[in-house]
Amino acid sequence: MQYSVLAKIDHQGGSGADAVERGRVLLVDDGETNRMIAKAMLRRAGFIVDEAIDGAEAVDLALQCNYAAVLMDVAMPVMDGVAATRAIRQLPAPNCDVPVIALTAHDTPTDRMRCLEAGMDDYIAKPLRYVELVQVLERNARPVEEIEQASTKEKNAGVEDGETVEVEGLGQTVLIQGDKLAQLEEDAGPEAMRDLIVMYLGEADRLTVALSSADETVSGKDRSRWAHSLKSSSASFGARAMELTAAILEKAYENGDFARAELFLRQLPALGELTVQAFSKRGLGRPQ
Repeated sequence: MQYSVLAKIDHQGGSGADAVERGRVLLVDDGETNRMIAKAMLRRAGFIVDEAIDGAEAVDLALQCNYAAVLMDVAMPVMDGVAATRAIRQLPAPNCDVPVIALTAHDTPTDRMRCLEAGMDDYIAKPLRYVELVQVLERNARPVEEIEQASTKEKNAGVEDGETVEVEGLGQTVLIQGDKLAQLEEDAGPEAMRDLIVMYLGEADRLTVALSSADETVSGKDRSRWAHSLKSSSASFGARAMELTAAILEKAYENGDFARAELFLRQLPALGELTVQAFSKRGLGRPQ
């Protein structure tokens, strides 16, 4: 059975056109009643609302959608708000830059400092009050125009000759980011580019094989570590589809969600081949 966290995304919208104008926010809270109250207030304020019940789901959703803001409960099971915020800050740009607002029942200087040190931008005390919620969002939420510009820039970054691929669970995704390749060439020198990319492709092959051939004796921790290595190296070379797929695999294995990991793992070898071809079109990679 295919599992997708996208099922958590709310396509209902808020209050008509105003909801579209204010943007989409992610509400993260393990309490159903708390979410119902906050969701009603957010929709009243004109936002579209997606929901997550723990920090792990929040990180997944933050990877897949560029939000105006994230409202993050601090105390949650599976992954708390502090750990989730730190994980979001490690996501690829522009998703890592989303404003995160702490929802905390303990509004003390120590709690506020802990939230800010984790990378949160602001905080609001529970129980929520509508006026205070609107004020904190007005201070922090990104305007729709800024989100659209960032998303367009990300979507078009390095796209040449329509080089995108449909990744199940992610949608249409850039294969190679030309701007990152250009930056690498500037930093490392053009004479080193082919050797560097050949090394990356070899490492990606080894990690893909290791992940694909792992049996029940291989721990989720080891698989998560391999996926992290693949994510990191792919990001360095602008291999965007590989980077995002590996990022999801890393979190899925870390959370023990092997069903979700399987969806992306079975796509990994084909993505690797398409990535090789994309580099080859640029005269880079393995000799033909």
